[in-house]
Amino acid sequence: MSAFTASSLWLIWHQVREQGARQEETELSQSIRSFGTAEEERYASLQRETALVAELPSLKALLTTDDDRTIQDAGATFWRTAGGSLFALADTNGRVRAIYGPAGADLTALSRDLSLSLPQEGKRYLVSNGRLFHYASNPVSFGDALHGVQLGIAVDGYEIDTGMLRQLSQTSGTEAAFFSKHTLICASLPRALIESATERTAPGAGMTRISDGNGYLSIVTSRDLSLLANTPLGVVFQRSLATAERTAHAVSRSILLLGCWVLLVGGGFMIVVARQMTQPLESLARQVDAFGTGREHTRKSFRGTREIAQLEQNFTAMEARVSDLNKAKLESEKLATIGSMATSVSHDLRHNLATIYAHAEFLIDVGISQEEREDFFENIKGAVLDTTEMLESLATFSRTGQAGRFTPERLEVVIGRALAQVQLHPAAARVAFQTEVVPNSSVVLCDAKQIERALRNLLLNGCQARRPAGRDPAVRTEVQCGPDSLNIEVLDNGIGVSAEVENSLFEPFVSAGKQDGTGLGLTLARRIAEDHGGSLVLRHTGGEGTIFELTLPLLKEVQARVAVEQEIEA
Repeated sequence: MSAFTASSLWLIWHQVREQGARQEETELSQSIRSFGTAEEERYASLQRETALVAELPSLKALLTTDDDRTIQDAGATFWRTAGGSLFALADTNGRVRAIYGPAGADLTALSRDLSLSLPQEGKRYLVSNGRLFHYASNPVSFGDALHGVQLGIAVDGYEIDTGMLRQLSQTSGTEAAFFSKHTLICASLPRALIESATERTAPGAGMTRISDGNGYLSIVTSRDLSLLANTPLGVVFQRSLATAERTAHAVSRSILLLGCWVLLVGGGFMIVVARQMTQPLESLARQVDAFGTGREHTRKSFRGTREIAQLEQNFTAMEARVSDLNKAKLESEKLATIGSMATSVSHDLRHNLATIYAHAEFLIDVGISQEEREDFFENIKGAVLDTTEMLESLATFSRTGQAGRFTPERLEVVIGRALAQVQLHPAAARVAFQTEVVPNSSVVLCDAKQIERALRNLLLNGCQARRPAGRDPAVRTEVQCGPDSLNIEVLDNGIGVSAEVENSLFEPFVSAGKQDGTGLGLTLARRIAEDHGGSLVLRHTGGEGTIFELTLPLLKEVQARVAVEQEIEA
């Protein structure tokens, strides 16, 4: 009902408003036609007056003197006779010899501009020094117009100013403004509309609606008068839609009051009826939400329609089935995880124990050299380290999420300890390591043992990456200090991670093509990073190598010091 009332209100308001706007457009068109008719009548009257003045014998006699000073002195009499605000006498070439204008007018500029305009045919508007004149010219001849001798040109006209436009506005209800090269000459338009009207209207573009600055729209249109003037000239017409909008608002208020009354009465009745129907559904929805989020809830029977009761029975049966399926799925996932772990641990333990057993038998042989004994011992030592690492990874994986001992640590020290442990591993025998750490800005609050393990797993993963033949293995560690975190990048020069395991690289027991390992290294590294409020992501992989980025938050005082250092550098 609210939507229907609102849409009906808007539709009626829009129709009333549009009807009023169309009526105002019609009135504006009639005003423009009236303006054109009045302009033609004024021009015809000017032509008649100029022709009468041009036939005066005294004017002809004056022009025969051919003396500018004499013509200027005596011409004022003819100006008063013509009665216009502009009067001029020019020679046959259009050069003004005497000119008379309204008070305050620049007669020098007016004479110059009129001299340039008179030789051009069809001109009736003169723009000079910010003023606009409407004029007519007529030749002054001795004898008839066809066979006589032309003595000069008589010009009669009047100034178009704001007062004249206001008279037009009072009689027609239409405002107007004249512009020359986007410069305002005179206007009865409100100042708030002048700039917007000139920007949004173009000659011949029809009528446009714009805001008049008072919360109402106005209709504007324009005409180009450049062909009739000595310079580009345009006129903009405007008519306010305030009356139409006030009428539309009055109708809207009446309909709104009626709609509110209907809405209150009908809405109250519908709320009572709907409450009786929706209350059982709301209770059922709460039970469904509790079941979906795993919260404890109590089943209850609903008193409602037969459909509601049937829906409650179906939901109860579905809830029981889903619970049974979830339990079965959980047991299946546990068994799958135990199976994957047992398979990985069994394979690696058998491999390491076989290595230890075989090389221990070799050590019993008395006929081997000391160098061979050292090699056998190193192999046994490497197998023991691998077994220890595997058992520690399994232990860490089983207790991930427990709170550690967090203390402020310098990251370069933690990286150094992790790197020293990795260099003892057989996989790091021929690897070139490089570390770049930002000085004086690498203090983090962390469990040092856990971060060492995460870094050791990342470094060892880089050592074990597959590489093309002939490429010397290298692993580089870079530390960059951000405004509130430290970003540790571990880069290797391997062939990259294969596409089939890239999306599951951080899942447990996933190995990227290596022959040994439990597949827990990256999983543990990410969990350790998340336990510290950071993250571990695969930043890049490809033929040029792989980049893992470990992010750890900075201490508050270190953040403040880094911000000060960055401000000083800026």
